[in-house]
Amino acid sequence: AEENFNYVIIDTPPGIHKTTIMLASSVDIPLIITTPEPTAIMDAYALIKVINKEEGIEDFYVIVNKADNSAEAKAVVESLELLAIKYTTARINYIGYIHYRKNLIRKIIDQNPVDKAFKEELRESVSNLDFEVQERKGFWSKILKKLGI
Repeated sequence: AEENFNYVIIDTPPGIHKTTIMLASSVDIPLIITTPEPTAIMDAYALIKVINKEEGIEDFYVIVNKADNSAEAKAVVESLELLAIKYTTARINYIGYIHYRKNLIRKIIDQNPVDKAFKEELRESVSNLDFEVQERKGFWSKILKKLGI
């Protein structure tokens, strides 16, 4: 069934949980999405540090969500990189940022129908993400192995 999917996205709660570590260490590409909020940055770093130390994973990919601009997003990634260099062997790979757009958030909250303007605004908010998957190893086989099945 894995060949039928390009991506599996698992939204985990903030913080470090056993399940989060198992899932994040089983993926081909650990993609961390954080925001410019200090607590979110520290949660992202803590997750990277634990997975790096416990599972030996070194390459992490980061998207900054709700950034006002490119400079704000890059500052978040630079903070993560400084911490990673100082305390881990992890490498932080910056994918890009998702621009915070009040109009888009308002449309979601108001449950407005998805119209052309909504689609365009959404497309613009993620247009600067630069990411290409090279190779997949098998998410479910890794999960089953970790569960001892």
